[in-house]
Amino acid sequence: MPKKRLIPEEIEKHLTDAGLNSIALIGCRSTGRFHPCCEFDVFVDVKDNTVRHEVIDSKFIDIIPIPTKPSESDLFNALQMKVISDPSLLFAALQRDDQRIVAEGYGLSRLLEAISAIKKAESCNIEKNFVDASFWLNFAGYGLAEAAVSTHAMSVHPTHLLDDIREAFMEIGAPQETFFEAINLQSASRTSVERRLEGMNQIILSSLQIQEGSPESIYIYSKQLNQKVSWLLKNHAVLQAQTFLGYHAIRMVKMMYSRFCREMGIPEHHNRLVAELLERGERPYRISQDSFRLLGIQSEVSSMTSVAQHLRSLAEAVRRTIAGERLSMKQ
Repeated sequence: MPKKRLIPEEIEKHLTDAGLNSIALIGCRSTGRFHPCCEFDVFVDVKDNTVRHEVIDSKFIDIIPIPTKPSESDLFNALQMKVISDPSLLFAALQRDDQRIVAEGYGLSRLLEAISAIKKAESCNIEKNFVDASFWLNFAGYGLAEAAVSTHAMSVHPTHLLDDIREAFMEIGAPQETFFEAINLQSASRTSVERRLEGMNQIILSSLQIQEGSPESIYIYSKQLNQKVSWLLKNHAVLQAQTFLGYHAIRMVKMMYSRFCREMGIPEHHNRLVAELLERGERPYRISQDSFRLLGIQSEVSSMTSVAQHLRSLAEAVRRTIAGERLSMKQ
């Protein structure tokens, strides 16, 4: 019986023709749980450290360099890795027997980031810096979601994040409504998804020169986002599309601010982030008020205090789960 292929033959041929010998599939396709719109994420032995987005025979592929010094995130992303070829044994450093420890460590780091973000949101709210308070509430919500999912599913995939969250929060006995509240999911609609996608496209275009990779690669990334959202909407997955885009929007804004600070030679503010890009940033770092509004990540001012309190309770539920996992591993 012929061996089942992990990636399409045309993609594997494209990679090997490019002189790549070590190839491994990661991401949701390595788990066997994916949508037709999902890209193929592959680790490969490229010299460049930049992720490349390509289209091979109408299939999207993200070409990711094998990390020479694996970080916590690298090890976590490799938990479900399926090696296709590895003549030089380059993937040995990423393959761990202690998978639960890797997942627990990643979840703990995301939990700590989320707790920090909650504190920042509360400070911004007191300062009446509501634009950044909203950002940090969203950031905290996604961070707690990743922490909860990683503890149980051992993989985080943005396209499937909402479905995984529902299962993970149910298992830890925490209300998923707190996450919905933090990311304004209750206001999601086809129109809000389309507006958020338009805002992301605007920001990507205006900040093209600081996005990672060549203009062609960034164009393919944008096309990938648009086609994925189109597929989700056609399949009546509005909430999933809103969650997916929000996840990427938060991280894109954070990346822009970090690069802005490096370029300007200034330290990152403890709280102010979006406000800096709206007020001080110049292109390609500046985000227009219109683009930010389209992202739809601003919360109702009247609810910010209660949302932060609810997130603290959710963080405690996630913390207890991680503590329980640590205890069970020691026994």
